[in-house]
Parts: sequence; structure tokens; C-alpha cells
Amino acid sequence: MDRDTALTRDGHAVLLDFERTALGPPQWDLTSTAVASDTLGNLSPTAYQHYADAYGQDVRTWKHYPLYRDIRELRLITFAFQTADHTPTALPEAHHRLACLKGDRGSRPWGWTPVG
Repeated sequence: MDRDTALTRDGHAVLLDFERTALGPPQWDLTSTAVASDTLGNLSPTAYQHYADAYGQDVRTWKHYPLYRDIRELRLITFAFQTADHTPTALPEAHHRLACLKGDRGSRPWGWTPVG
């Protein structure tokens, strides 16, 4: 068997999507979970702390976390604008997210609603 082939235990081939696979700092991936707690509010502080304890690191203590968090938030805002053509609730949510980032909606977590 080719080592690059992914098979289930019963021998069925599995299609893998590596379109967005890249090498990079682990903090980029860890930031997603921190943003789920800090920005979106869909992961409780207790649940996030359990996650960070299990991982052995809280990315929020890393000096570059604010930059990575801001990039993630900007991506979530632009995604909402991108989906506005075919998702009626996306445009108001995109404007809400932008207002949050500009400081018009108080402090995090903002409790953004999923779009798309």
C-alpha cells in the first residue's frame, strides 16, 4: 500500500482535501479556538481554559496573539461580506462585525452569528 493513500479499516479509500494545508506556526491554529471564546463567545471561558490546559499552552499569553486574533476577526468579517449575495442575513451580520471591530459594540466577546 502506498503510504500516501488513506484507507478505512475495511479498505475503502478516503478523499482528503489538503487545499488549505500549509506549514506555519502552531499559534495560527490555536488562535481559532481562542477567537471562538474571546470574540465569538460560543466557547465558554471554562471550556477554553480546559482546552488550553490540555494543550499545555494558552495562546492568548503569546505576545503576537492580538495580531493573529485581529487577522482572524478580519477574515470572519470579509467572509460575511462575501456570502451576502446568497445569504440574506450575512450583510447585516457583516456590518455588525465591522462595527464591533471599530469599537462601536463594546468589548469582546461580541457573540457573532454564523453566516454562510
